Amino acid sequence: MTPASELPGAPTPKPSVPFLAGLVVFCLTLACFAPVLGNGFVNWDDDVEILSNPMLSGLSWDNLALMFTDFSHGAYKPLAWLTLGLIHQAQGLSPLGFHIASLLIHCCNATLFFLVTRLILASRPGAGKQDPAWPAVFGALLFSLHPLRVEAVAPAHALGDLMAGGFFLASLLLHLRAVTGEDRARPRLLVLAWLAFACTGLSRWQGLSLPLVLVVLDFYPLARLRSAPRTWASPASRPVWLEKLPYAAISVCAVLLNLKAKVEVGGLAQASASLPSAQGFISTAFYLWKTVWPSGLDPYYILTGPFARPAWRPELCGLLVVSLSIGLIIVRRRWPSGLAVWLHYLAALAPTLEFFHGTAMSVHDRYSYVACMGLPLLAAGLLETGARSSAKSPVARLAVQVVAACLPLALAAASWRQTAVWRSPETLWTHVLSRRPDSFVALSRLGAATLKAEPLAARRLLEEAARINPSYAEPRLHLGRLHLDSGDTGSAKAEFQAARDLDPAMLAASQGLAMAHSNEGLKLYEAGDRSAAVTALERAFLLFPDSPKIRRNLETAQAGLRAAGVTPEGAEGPGARKRRSRPPRRLPRSRAGSMSPERRQAGTRPAEGTPR
Repeated sequence: MTPASELPGAPTPKPSVPFLAGLVVFCLTLACFAPVLGNGFVNWDDDVEILSNPMLSGLSWDNLALMFTDFSHGAYKPLAWLTLGLIHQAQGLSPLGFHIASLLIHCCNATLFFLVTRLILASRPGAGKQDPAWPAVFGALLFSLHPLRVEAVAPAHALGDLMAGGFFLASLLLHLRAVTGEDRARPRLLVLAWLAFACTGLSRWQGLSLPLVLVVLDFYPLARLRSAPRTWASPASRPVWLEKLPYAAISVCAVLLNLKAKVEVGGLAQASASLPSAQGFISTAFYLWKTVWPSGLDPYYILTGPFARPAWRPELCGLLVVSLSIGLIIVRRRWPSGLAVWLHYLAALAPTLEFFHGTAMSVHDRYSYVACMGLPLLAAGLLETGARSSAKSPVARLAVQVVAACLPLALAAASWRQTAVWRSPETLWTHVLSRRPDSFVALSRLGAATLKAEPLAARRLLEEAARINPSYAEPRLHLGRLHLDSGDTGSAKAEFQAARDLDPAMLAASQGLAMAHSNEGLKLYEAGDRSAAVTALERAFLLFPDSPKIRRNLETAQAGLRAAGVTPEGAEGPGARKRRSRPPRRLPRSRAGSMSPERRQAGTRPAEGTPR
């Protein structure tokens, strides 16, 4: 194997150039996203995955085992849980530590992206002798400073997406070093690349398309495989395919583990034969458009159905995707990098589609973290070509330099503003409502965030959310909590029961109804009606047998009734009833885990926490 430094067109840089260029990328990314250090937690999965997650309560052997065997949050990501647990162990539940970790990982990913881009640009056929470090800086900044990255960096719970992206880039870099470097270092680098990819699968499902991406790179720009199909099984091509087998095995295992997680939380229950193609076309067009024009970014999007604003037409999106694919295939000989980047985009986007989510629409900005990496790489290549072409024209050279400077600055300014949106639940949902006043998800979440501080305003928000979408269970749950806190037990029971009727799987609604029955039982006991108190507390215990408070109150009420010489009819004690009616222990986490925005907006995802 010819060393990378001896390849035609390989860079011959000064030793300090790559270091300085990588340092520039790291520091500019750090400066752009530094405002996240002032952010708190938001009630958009931070509360579920960090604040109320028992796995993070300590690094006991039980918790460590649970991290690697847990499928109840809709994704398999033990390394992400372990990292969050280490942060919690080191500094408690302060949001600062979680945001520092997210920021530093993103900055490291930006530097890795620079190294990968530089190596790929240097490997292109016809690449010049000049080191492409600064075009690679341009591409890395387009990636790291883009506003679509904000949702992966600003909330604390998205650490797994950043880790998956980082290990994806590390594995890709190691693989490229292996296949373009010295033969004696190749086995060691390949093993390290396989290990890094295994860490990708253990962090989150983003990046599982790496085997397909590597095959694309083998065709272009590495030219290790030829376009003629008859050569694919030749002796010279077999080692190229064999080195992909460990990647493929890891990817298949990770896909199966994530499918198990989706099945456990019911994430595939709503799948239909018509959805995959529609989901694929809309997602492909959506992320492409938001990359080119990153305006109107939100924490969730409803792109289909009666609440879509505006609706994305799958037939138009399909026409765009098919037309682009055909066009790039036609011009593949003159512009092979365009087709290579497009194939990477489609392959990397595949895990975000309906096959993984089983819902009508599942798009998040952070899902573009790996999928859209090829577009900044393509821009870096175009910049390098433009710089070479304009070398003899001062005006053209100035135009290229202006674009190279202004585009990253514009993206950085937009990301800086978008970061402030995630400062708190109030800023997040107020931002959504400023653009979409009829967003029942935002109304419900803002009402939940202000439940304690401004109960009257929260009640108006929650009632409006329930009015806009009567099938949405979450505002009914929060209304039940509001009534429970105010002492209105009857209204609380009605709201909790309504939430249960809308979503029988909503564990928090059952627990809230249990607490309402428990409070009613305590009032009856204090009023002297001990028999009715025991009946109410037994109802509470049947709904929430894991509550020590309800168990203790029931035992006290039953003891008081027996002391008065009365034995409750059918009373067996909480111990016996608990053994019969205990729900699955992992149900609270499986039903409160990370769900797609459709399940949130359709009322099939329970709100988090337990009524007090």
